Amino acid sequence: MSNSLRVLAVALLVEVLGGCGGGTPSSGPPTRQALGDLRAPGLRTDVRAALGGRAAPARVRSGIYVAQFFSSYVYGYPLDNSKNGPPICNVYNPYQSVNDIAVDGHGNLLVPLEVPNEILVYKGTKLCGPWSATIADPYGQPTGAAANDAVHGTIAVANIFDLSGSGSISLCTVSGGCTTNLTNPDLYEVGGVAMDERGNCWASGLNVSYVSVLIYFAGCTGPGVAATGVAQTQGYGGLDIDKDGNLVAVSIPNSLYVYRGCRPKCKLVGGPFALEGGTIFGHLNKNSTFFAAGDYQYGQVDIYTYKPKSLTYFYSFNNGLSASNDVGGAAYSPRSKE
Repeated sequence: MSNSLRVLAVALLVEVLGGCGGGTPSSGPPTRQALGDLRAPGLRTDVRAALGGRAAPARVRSGIYVAQFFSSYVYGYPLDNSKNGPPICNVYNPYQSVNDIAVDGHGNLLVPLEVPNEILVYKGTKLCGPWSATIADPYGQPTGAAANDAVHGTIAVANIFDLSGSGSISLCTVSGGCTTNLTNPDLYEVGGVAMDERGNCWASGLNVSYVSVLIYFAGCTGPGVAATGVAQTQGYGGLDIDKDGNLVAVSIPNSLYVYRGCRPKCKLVGGPFALEGGTIFGHLNKNSTFFAAGDYQYGQVDIYTYKPKSLTYFYSFNNGLSASNDVGGAAYSPRSKE
């Protein structure tokens, strides 16, 4: 990679994730920062009641969700969008600032908002289901989330920065809100989070030397421990888990790694695999045969055929998307079944 492309990737990471290199949490550009002023209690009730969007046809229960940072909609596309069709549905949030998105084991959609530090949950009865809950994150700036059952269980939320100025993982529930903040001395920024079916968590990020780290939190508790055997790069991004239990890690600007174990010793199974364009986040489909990547560089979603030891570009779609809006999150519903 040329130095100019590396600089571009880092600059876009800062813009999309809202981070800054000086060690102080950032609320983003003034236009987004001003949106935080809309959090008056009276308005919140009205806005939350109006949250929704355009539902998918009743028969559509699966597809691909796509988020753009500078858009108030998360779009739903058909599972096979190789003909570059338009969105078939959407969900709405009034604040924009969406980075990664995720689907839990029941099809519920998780939409973390960097501003105003909230996580929206949409029911997974079908694609683009109705709004279910809004959870305020008092610990930091959400950039990603993971859960096995977001409605009844724990949601692990990746904060690129928490109130201390370092990245963290918030543990939240719909009924009780966010009550725990997991930190580790090796975490300076956090980009991605994953949770396996046994309730263990991982956070991907950078340390204070801007070297990539992967932190393992057994049972999503305690101080965590740095995983070994992780590629030492200066990039990081989203996480996912494939059907074989392998950890799938994006490293900006355009690489993907597949690891086994990481409790805390990692074994590299596959990669680094080159991605088509600048990518920070992406997720696998139900059978872990396809990987959907948000491509901010070209304003599209790139679809790859996936095996733990190979990744092959398949097609892209961009109907309804814009490079100027920073395409970020892409997630299949249903998600990968570990």
